Amino acid sequence: MSRSWDRSLAAGLSPVGRVRVIDNLSALELQRIRSMNRDLFNHSQPVMEYLLDQVSNSQSMVILSDHKGILMHTMGELNFLSKAERVALMCGASWNESQRGTNAIGIALAEFNEVEIYGAGADRKRQTIRVWLKEILGTQALECTDPRSQVLCS
Repeated sequence: MSRSWDRSLAAGLSPVGRVRVIDNLSALELQRIRSMNRDLFNHSQPVMEYLLDQVSNSQSMVILSDHKGILMHTMGELNFLSKAERVALMCGASWNESQRGTNAIGIALAEFNEVEIYGAGADRKRQTIRVWLKEILGTQALECTDPRSQVLCS
């Protein structure tokens, strides 16, 4: 977590207040990202559906991002998805650490590893620095790579 805070600070993000990010790509830009990642997008569908089935009725969602942290696809219960949109967990939003600050997707991509963050616990550990993803109680991310270990998604 501290490495993520350091990277976020180095990117010029403030640990207090809101991160100023254009939350969504245009429909055309999102379609271009999805086209560039067509195989990943198509092969991920059944996995995402399976994962969503495993967390049904739990106020959760399943997210697929590209290797830069752009959310390409989201699945979840409609009432939860509408809440998630309020914090920019929606298709076309960037969750790269350099733009969004400390978050599970950004950390997984930066660290090349799976990550689980509990915002409330992180806030208690460091009262002076707020986790940028404070509105979300807990997030998880797992990056996926191709056979050459190049990051494809989170």
